[in-house]
Amino acid sequence: MTPYMIANKLFEKRAAEFGYDLTIDWRDYPTAMPMVEAMVGNNIDIGMWGNTPIIRGISANLPG
Repeated sequence: MTPYMIANKLFEKRAAEFGYDLTIDWRDYPTAMPMVEAMVGNNIDIGMWGNTPIIRGISANLPG
């Protein structure tokens, strides 16, 4: 799903619908730890660490 989203600029297109003009620096991390370190170091704004947090949030009825 992610390669399709990147190749078709779906995130950028959806952001444009809300008035945002984004240029995204997509990065591929081999594991979650370097991404966590980048987040802590304020070198990344958002990241996707797999589906476990999403599944837990859904099961806990957290707002989406």
